[in-house]
Amino acid sequence: MAKVAETPMMVQYHEIKSQYPDAFVFYRLGDFYELFEDDAVLGAKLLELTLTARNKNSENPVPMAGIPHHAAQNYIDILVDQGHKVAIVEQMEDPATAKGMVKRDVVQLITPGTKLNSGMGNDKQNNYLAAVLPRDNRYFLSYIDLSTGELKTTTLKRFSIDEYRNVLSQNQKWLAQLESDERAATGINSLKVKYNKNFGFFIEVSRANVSKLEEGRYERKQTLTNAERFVTPELKEHERLINEAQLKRTEREYELFITIRERVKANISRLQKLARQVAQLDVLASLADVSDNNRFVRPTFTDDNIINIKQGRHPVVEAILEAGEFVANDVNLDQNTAMQLITGPNMAGKSTYMRELALIVILGQMGSFVPAESAVLPIFDQIFTRIGANDDMAMGQSTFMVEMAEANLALQEASAHSLILFDELGRGTATYDGMALAQAIIEYLDAHVHAKTLFSTHYHELTALADKHENIKNVHVGAVEDESGELHFLHQIQQGPADKSYGIHVAALAGLPDELIANATTILSGLENQEALVPEPKASGLSEQVALFNVSDVDPKTETLFQKLDSINISTMTPLEALNVLAELQKLRK
Repeated sequence: MAKVAETPMMVQYHEIKSQYPDAFVFYRLGDFYELFEDDAVLGAKLLELTLTARNKNSENPVPMAGIPHHAAQNYIDILVDQGHKVAIVEQMEDPATAKGMVKRDVVQLITPGTKLNSGMGNDKQNNYLAAVLPRDNRYFLSYIDLSTGELKTTTLKRFSIDEYRNVLSQNQKWLAQLESDERAATGINSLKVKYNKNFGFFIEVSRANVSKLEEGRYERKQTLTNAERFVTPELKEHERLINEAQLKRTEREYELFITIRERVKANISRLQKLARQVAQLDVLASLADVSDNNRFVRPTFTDDNIINIKQGRHPVVEAILEAGEFVANDVNLDQNTAMQLITGPNMAGKSTYMRELALIVILGQMGSFVPAESAVLPIFDQIFTRIGANDDMAMGQSTFMVEMAEANLALQEASAHSLILFDELGRGTATYDGMALAQAIIEYLDAHVHAKTLFSTHYHELTALADKHENIKNVHVGAVEDESGELHFLHQIQQGPADKSYGIHVAALAGLPDELIANATTILSGLENQEALVPEPKASGLSEQVALFNVSDVDPKTETLFQKLDSINISTMTPLEALNVLAELQKLRK
């Protein structure tokens, strides 16, 4: 039968799998990590996944099982906690723009010894990784606690236990030779030398062949239904040596362990000092290597409350893209600018810009060079972020509740020397609710906290706040439409607010049906042409510009109801009076 030709994707998968044969390969396909073949079969069993198959109707369907990418960490933890390795394979280019097969590669290999966070509340447990290197008559031992970064090394003298080790290592060879010799001597080719824990070593001869044995050759040990078992003085002596060697080796190994432990204990201060020095050297050497290879520069720290970054870059995103593809950006918040309001379409780079600043600040304050042409930074005491959409259903918290809780942490704990990054606050509720909360948070930060803040939003109405608050500035991520209406992202931060969100354009890029896109465009046009329910702007600020109801259009019946409510003094009413008033209000309602 001719071999079935593999698809380009499976060819790519097998190339990666061949490099990590002992690991579960989590192969990224869209919003899922897929397991294939043996990984899928075993993974489905261990992770309680549904096992399905590619090419179900072919003669050789490929077993597969899928995991949503946003839930992958839980599944990874389960596998790693059971002693397995996991290789994470990501898409290295945008599938929408890729030519041919999407490039993929392993971006992380997770093992029980290198798992740094599990998200399972086990961060208080030590996580050790050890290495032993034998050289001449010494052992070099090193181990690191990955949960704390503590590294310990020592050199140990090698003690001889060769006699015991040789006996044990040569055991199988000796038994095989005895079996061969006895078969030749007796002419019984089925003769076997065996072992069990109850009788030790013995020679087994089938009952049909017992008559071939010369009298007195063996000492009978046990009679079975179909066989006889025998021993010889030579076999007994070998068994004694094996038992003694096992016992002595165990005793000797324990003695060596005690010796090592006592030597480590006696030199613990030196070892801990050495571990700290090696750890520091490792960190500094790694940072220096990264900085040299990726054109990082030394930041300048200032007592002035300013951020001035020239051509800053996101080091992780830049590393994934092809050389020259990443668009660098300046970040400039002078002493008179506490907050940037960032607008612009989805996918244009708002979140990348915000994370880029956070990474540059963290790298700089930990002693590293930073990805930029130049960087002048203050010293921040804390960084607060609200980026992405996450819930905590185990604690009964929705996405919006988590969003508000994280925002509140920043509002309560941040100081004027903190950095705050708020990305799309207020999306998890109704439009007016979200806009009202977003505006109130912005104004609270401006009035009470004064921290350097990047606040991205799709509520374009909020950009008017920059006209009312001198410490707030508008910036946007540039995008342009060509003559055919196709949207092109510039990924460049520009001054001023964006003209619109381009949400429908992004939906078209995502591949939504043309009919749907056309309908959405018509609906949007109608909404934009409706008479605005907003009064003329007042000088007191945006909070007085956005009215939720047009009270001038209230009908007379409703006005009468409002007047009746205004006339009620609840604090002086008796229960009976309250019931009468409720009855009267019901009549007005009808």
